[in-house]
Amino acid sequence: MSCLALSLQPTNGSDILLQTREWFPPARALVALSAFRQTRLAFAAGKNTNAEDGDTSLGDDPLAASSGQVIVGVESRYRVVYRLVNSIYVLGITTVDDDCVNNVFECISIVNQAVSVVVTACRGVDVTPEKLGRKYAEIYMALDIVLRGVSNIRLAAMLASLHGDSIAKMVHSAYSTESKIRGADSWSNVEVHSAEHESSEVAFSNTSFELPVETLEAGDEVAATLARSEQGPDKEQVSDMAIVLSGLEVTTLPPAAATESTHIGVEGFEGDYGGIEFSKDGSTLPEDFEGINQAWGGGLDASEFVDSKKVVKPGLGGLELLETSDAPVAKTASGAELNNLEDLVVKKPEMKGPEMHIYEVIHAEFRESELARAGLMGIVYLKTLPPKSSGEPEAETEFSFKVEGTNGVKRFVMHSSSVSSLGNQMFHVRTAPSDQLIPILKYSLLPRATPLPLRVRLVKRHSGTLLSVMIQYVSNPDLPAPLTDVTFILKLPVDPRLLKVSPKAVLNRTERELQWHVQEIPLKGNPVRLRARMPVDTNEEDGGDELEVVGYVKFSYQGIKSLSGISLQPASEGKTDFFEQDNLEVKGTGTANQCPTIKGGVDEFVVKPGKYNAKKFCFEPTSFTVKTEGVSKKSTPYFQKTKLMTRLTYTLDEIEAPLEEFPDGTLKFEEKDGIDYSSVVVQLLGGERVPFLFTVKELVASGKPGSFCGDFLVPSHRGSSFLDPKGRGGSTGYDNVVALPAGGRGDEEELSKENVKNVAASTRKITMSVSSRKSVTEELIGVFEGIQPSDIDLGAKVPKDVKIHGVWYAQLE
Repeated sequence: MSCLALSLQPTNGSDILLQTREWFPPARALVALSAFRQTRLAFAAGKNTNAEDGDTSLGDDPLAASSGQVIVGVESRYRVVYRLVNSIYVLGITTVDDDCVNNVFECISIVNQAVSVVVTACRGVDVTPEKLGRKYAEIYMALDIVLRGVSNIRLAAMLASLHGDSIAKMVHSAYSTESKIRGADSWSNVEVHSAEHESSEVAFSNTSFELPVETLEAGDEVAATLARSEQGPDKEQVSDMAIVLSGLEVTTLPPAAATESTHIGVEGFEGDYGGIEFSKDGSTLPEDFEGINQAWGGGLDASEFVDSKKVVKPGLGGLELLETSDAPVAKTASGAELNNLEDLVVKKPEMKGPEMHIYEVIHAEFRESELARAGLMGIVYLKTLPPKSSGEPEAETEFSFKVEGTNGVKRFVMHSSSVSSLGNQMFHVRTAPSDQLIPILKYSLLPRATPLPLRVRLVKRHSGTLLSVMIQYVSNPDLPAPLTDVTFILKLPVDPRLLKVSPKAVLNRTERELQWHVQEIPLKGNPVRLRARMPVDTNEEDGGDELEVVGYVKFSYQGIKSLSGISLQPASEGKTDFFEQDNLEVKGTGTANQCPTIKGGVDEFVVKPGKYNAKKFCFEPTSFTVKTEGVSKKSTPYFQKTKLMTRLTYTLDEIEAPLEEFPDGTLKFEEKDGIDYSSVVVQLLGGERVPFLFTVKELVASGKPGSFCGDFLVPSHRGSSFLDPKGRGGSTGYDNVVALPAGGRGDEEELSKENVKNVAASTRKITMSVSSRKSVTEELIGVFEGIQPSDIDLGAKVPKDVKIHGVWYAQLE
């Protein structure tokens, strides 16, 4: 619908009425009305009387004519169609664009219908705010219907019953009136056919067809007699490709001019109107999102930085690469060449010196088209030359470097044992050779300086029992390279019975997810829309709870430049102390999330009794097993091996805790701060997925260094905010959302787990031991074993025991 809002604005005083469409925020409508009022008052006061100095986009000069249109706003621009009736302006708000989707004449027709409603309510053209107040309810309901589109027959029926006794009669009687005039049947006469069709569809969907056993056995006997015998290879093999392609007929391609767009040169219709370009797919659900086909609205139109030109692929799809000669004979490797097959496939470059690379993670949250939150965290990793296996003392890796492009950096954190600051954005590295990656710097950007590789908008429309969702995205053209392997995931509020998507997508009914996979997003491409439509049980007119639809995007980018603009440079020009490493060497290996290790340590833990501060405490799980029931009833439960479904991001790091050793040799460890929890999902052999929260919150452990254990707190995997993401409970006063079952049965025993939500934390135990200690750097490593409960779905499920084995690392001060 082209008209987004209707309003009644008197010449003097505040606005009387505002009616908007579902997807158009009232705040934006108020901005347009305020801009119209300021424009009208500016012209009424005698300002900008010269037409040459005024805005050429304005309509009537003093805005005192009976009708017209004017464009208002600076960043978010809107077209306001107005009619002046006595002292009341009847306003229609629409977008600036005038195309086949947004028809200005249709908006003018809606404003004229609204004028008819106002004049009829006031019994003449003497329209005043006092008369409008007497019929405010009738005018409000009538304008709501007019804004969504109404025929002339129904409008006449509404106006005839506007001064009746019942508002409901005015709203609903128009349906039967229009049906009588058109000669159509009423809904009560055809409702039985709809119910019969629906029951037939349900009966057909539940019907199963099975073949008799005799038919299957007869088919097996016939299939055995018709078994194909193996045939030997042909003695004569064709080696010349020309003979094979001799009978191939190649369709003659049309001339290049036939594939170009048709150009129209008539005045008022200039432009390209499309040809047989196969990249321009037609829209399959345009009626669901009428009037909002622009990419971003409000000064963020993606057409400002995108291009619609096609990239022409050279060649004939690979046919020119066919050769007519014999294929070369491959040489067979023998002996030592077969010992290392990886060296034959991938040739690894030899390290010339220390290597560094930057790893950045961007988090952004959009609410419709507005950016709600954004943040970037980066880590600078150092890879030294590998230590020699001979055991001889080796020289430490030592060099200096500087960081450039730090204007938007909010905070820098250094690895104090490996790097020190020299001032003026210069750092000095000094560390021993190691096989592992060493994180030497961590930084975060200010939200206003965080780059956005992708702009996304999610729009939802709930009309009747149909739910329509659209995701619109466009790439940032300033990226050095296009984004590849992008996955758009839409969390569905219900398990859909019927689903219509455009383009094709993958539906995961277990997780209620709809996934679109995009191979590559061009830098200067048109905004792309992903749409889905499904029936739901709830009706919008019933006034039930609003359906929550959430979407998120997963993508990765790799290039020679960082997204934040930060770069690593040598401390002095012309001197190369390090090399920038390609992220391919650490991508997917998980080495960036491993705990540090030490070499040359001793097995005994000998320190003086006293109080210490353990920093850089790190927990890295190495295996997850879940306790399950046996195959038979008599078998005992056992811990089953699992498959990790989440990425290698479950390491707990940067934990700080005081460590105290008593004179008798016992230790006491108490966790205080750090990244002390991480969400993990594992999968059992049968396909069941088990989510849980790996944590060591409030851990207090004591005992001998060989084995000290303690209790820790396991919070709920989902908190109360999961049921109330918008925080409505703070204003309405309820604690948790409670579903009330039909029939008034309330919180009976079989429904108590679903109605009474439980977010209480539980207490579990972990056992740790010290394996090695390096006295020079006061570093410790060891192993741990703990058992934690799985997710209970806020009390609706019975938790499973998850056993976790792993290693830990700490540095004492």
